[in-house]
Amino acid sequence: MKKKVIKTTCILLVISALSKLLSFLIRIFIARILSSEAIQYYSLTTPVLGFLMTLSQFGIPSALTQMIASRKKAQDTVAAAIVLSLINNFLLIILCVLGIPLYARLILHQSVLIPVLYACVPLLPMVMLSGLCKGYLIGRQNMILASSSQITEEIVRLLFLWFLYPFFSSNPVLMASFAILSQTAGEIGSCIHLGFALILKQHKRIHIPLHALHMDTIKELLNLSIPMTSARLIGSLTAFLEPIILLGIVVESHKDVYLEIYSQMNTYILPLITLPGFFSLIISSWLLPAFSQTFATNIKRARQLFLASFSFSLVAGCGICGFLFLFAKPVCALLYHKTDMVYLLKMLALPFSIYAAQPVLGSVLHGANQSTRAMMDTMCGCCIRLVSLAVMVQNSFAYAAPVALILSVSVTTLLHLQACSALFINHK
Repeated sequence: MKKKVIKTTCILLVISALSKLLSFLIRIFIARILSSEAIQYYSLTTPVLGFLMTLSQFGIPSALTQMIASRKKAQDTVAAAIVLSLINNFLLIILCVLGIPLYARLILHQSVLIPVLYACVPLLPMVMLSGLCKGYLIGRQNMILASSSQITEEIVRLLFLWFLYPFFSSNPVLMASFAILSQTAGEIGSCIHLGFALILKQHKRIHIPLHALHMDTIKELLNLSIPMTSARLIGSLTAFLEPIILLGIVVESHKDVYLEIYSQMNTYILPLITLPGFFSLIISSWLLPAFSQTFATNIKRARQLFLASFSFSLVAGCGICGFLFLFAKPVCALLYHKTDMVYLLKMLALPFSIYAAQPVLGSVLHGANQSTRAMMDTMCGCCIRLVSLAVMVQNSFAYAAPVALILSVSVTTLLHLQACSALFINHK
């Protein structure tokens, strides 16, 4: 049994590594093929897309996983998840169709973004469907089948970008819309992969058991999904509000400068400086179950696990971000064939070295049943990011968005570290 668990964990780590690598390559590819104007449209739309994706799933796939894992008969759970997801996405799509023109014109003052924002809408039902399939498979302990769909998703997205890009390369709006639609193509590939996985696993046609729907199950599902989506909603809502604050306060004559820096940060710089977080996610995926088991029984062993994981993630973060700081110009020239974002990379690289420790610190807090504290730390960092952004934009500081991001990451990480330190001090 132990060998099987180790083997499954290793396979999942390899799958995660491949999918993250493909995702990184896609982000680099998009940054290279889009024009500077298309980059601005794309970077203003991705926060909206992330927010809508969070609302589309509403924590239901994670709640479905938890409920199926604890039940022998899961038909009523599946039925409740399907009905809730369909109602939620139907209302969300209507809201998008009606609200996108108002959002683009009245809030962002960028009417040109309307077609790009509409390109987000087809993704919502696909995200819902793939999320439900993954939630069901993970609840049935089929983690490898569920996780492997991420590789299919990234491959389909990369092929979509590679082969169809020449048909959209003449217009910045079409280029940005095309980049957004590539995510829908990827999710369709993921859904097909998961559909075949479900059919092969069950050896029969998939049956949607709506006759098994019960109101008690719906209430239980909502009681689980609402807290789960609250944590994810904090980050996506912060990213959604950032361009609204930026474009709502900035003086019209300075808008192009702010948009250029904001676009460079999100499209060129973040894929590079968040790269150490990949190693931390691998560590934290192993750390959480191990730490949870030892924290209650062997505090000395739990402290050793924490120190080893924290040290490794910090070394990885300092090493990679230090390399990016020292070799910013050749890295940008190699990956993007341009170097106008070098100053911004140098500005963010060193402060972001501590970001690599954040997933490990979060896993420790979750493993010690301190999830509420972790969420409050994240909320505090996000609030500081938005408030500091508003203050700096009002004072005409061009690099407001990068500095606000540094403050947010630093505050959240230091609060996590203080909470983790308190755990071991209180359990001496």
